[in-house]
Amino acid sequence: MSVFVGHLLLALTLGSLIGLERQWHRRLVDLKTNSLVCLGAALFMQSSATAGGFVEPVRMAAQIVVGVGFIGGGLLLREGHKTVGINTAATLWCCAAIGTLCGLGRVEEATLATVLLVGANTVLREIARRLQMRMGLSDSLTEQLTFELECQQAQTATVRAALETALRQGGGDLRSVSETRTAHGTTVISIQAAFESTDIQQDIDALLVIAERWDILSLSWRRL
Repeated sequence: MSVFVGHLLLALTLGSLIGLERQWHRRLVDLKTNSLVCLGAALFMQSSATAGGFVEPVRMAAQIVVGVGFIGGGLLLREGHKTVGINTAATLWCCAAIGTLCGLGRVEEATLATVLLVGANTVLREIARRLQMRMGLSDSLTEQLTFELECQQAQTATVRAALETALRQGGGDLRSVSETRTAHGTTVISIQAAFESTDIQQDIDALLVIAERWDILSLSWRRL
């Protein structure tokens, strides 16, 4: 029983680490989902364990792959000519593989795979963005957007700082920021930024939270 519990706790812990990175970057699949997928994969593998070893572990692993494939397929969305959610689905797929390793008791391999997965999502994402910016390209990886927000002049500095922080935390690469004061005592803050196509909705949600917190008069965004 102690071995069983240990494997499940390991799966839950590693899945949570993967989910924390996803949650931090406000992806569609967050902390809870990654944790549950990793835990579920470990449970399925443990269900085939006997005193003499695992019964057909390869077949059980194949069934886990099929099940996660259905979940991943539901995450893929079409936005015009672009498909978004591929990285999220791939992360969930890898998370299930890590859970499978946990269920098999392969602690070192599961831990190493988790480090590599989190590192790939963090480092490679930044490398890909910098390459796109350096080459001056805007393909399926990036979207160019302009956000405009109107607030009271007394709140300009605070709102601008909160807005820039939210966009950067969401993976936005800020291109320009400008302020325009109106005749009726308000300020229009305009920010141009580049995002991965999967970032857009999450950042819009974050801006709506800012709008509610600071009593913003208006908020709009458009693709360039």
